[in-house]
Amino acid sequence: MCQIKIGNGNCSEHGFIARLPENQKLAVKTCFETAGKAPRGKRYTKDWIDTCLLIRIKSPKLYRHLRSRELLPLSSPSTLSNYIRNMTVPMGFKPSYSKP
Repeated sequence: MCQIKIGNGNCSEHGFIARLPENQKLAVKTCFETAGKAPRGKRYTKDWIDTCLLIRIKSPKLYRHLRSRELLPLSSPSTLSNYIRNMTVPMGFKPSYSKP
């Protein structure tokens, strides 16, 4: 369980963090899990990698800014490239798309 000291009291995951929206919980948990680890020792969840990919696709400049200032624990661009390279995308259209 994560313990955060804010002001005079502790806020546990069941209090302060539990009230956050799911995407913010994911960001906070990732921050705590990667804090103090060497860059090569960090491990990310699939949801966090997906979020990183979306940020980088929408704005590579923003991704570089967030990563260089360490505002979010974003994975390296080479890690994202490896994930993209290993994705399998089926060819053709999904049958459900052709139905009116």
